[in-house]
Amino acid sequence: MAAAEGRLSAQDDEGARRMAANDADMPGFERFEYIGEGRFELVVDLAGTLAEGESIGFPNTRTNTDNYLRLERLEDGTIEISSPEIPANNLAQLEQLPFTPTGTVRVTPAANDRVLDHNADRAPAMLDRAYVWNVEAWEDRIFIRIEPNGG
Repeated sequence: MAAAEGRLSAQDDEGARRMAANDADMPGFERFEYIGEGRFELVVDLAGTLAEGESIGFPNTRTNTDNYLRLERLEDGTIEISSPEIPANNLAQLEQLPFTPTGTVRVTPAANDRVLDHNADRAPAMLDRAYVWNVEAWEDRIFIRIEPNGG
C-alpha cells in the first residue's frame, strides 16, 4: 500500500530486497529479485511428483497459505493447480496500487498425462505441450486439472 500511496521509504525498499534475497533459495526459484517501487521479478521452474493427499503452495512453498498457486493431489488421484479467489477487501487494496501484475504462467503436463479441464489462455501448440495463462489483472485466475498417466 505504501507503493500505491507513493510513500515507499528506503527502509521499505531494503526490507523488500532482504525478503527477495531470503526467499531466493526456495524450491524451483531461478530468479527472485526486487526491482523497486514495490515490484518483484520472479522466475520459477518447479517439477516433481505429488503424493496422494499432498499439496503445496506457490511461491510460498514453506506453508500452504496465502499463495498465488496451489498444487494439490486430490483423493481421486487427479492433480489440481489453481490460484485462489482474492477476497474483495484485498482486491480493492491491490487495485489501488500504481501497477498491475504482468507475467506468464506455464504448466507443462507430462506427455502421458491427460488434462481434464482448464481455463488457460492458450492450449498446447504443435511442439510445445504447455498450457499458458497471460496474467494482466489481479482477478486473473489459473485453473487446470490433470489426470496423471492418462488414468
